[in-house]
Amino acid sequence: MICPNCDQNSAHIEKTTQSLKVFGKEEYILIQDIPVTKCDSCHETLFDAQVVKQLDEYRKNPNLAEEKPIRVARFPKVA
Repeated sequence: MICPNCDQNSAHIEKTTQSLKVFGKEEYILIQDIPVTKCDSCHETLFDAQVVKQLDEYRKNPNLAEEKPIRVARFPKVA
């Protein structure tokens, strides 16, 4: 697949997990198995229009996500 960012034939579709901050709140949603296009050359990550629409729906209505307790670790500051 040709990457629209660098024009190299090194883009592929994979699934990733990302956190999404709910605007105006101290709340995050962890979204798993997001289909993205990633380029092995320039490392660009691209979302198609349907994925962006679904991410916006989760942002607008976080109650669409299942609520689960999770452990949170903060990476220590490096001197």
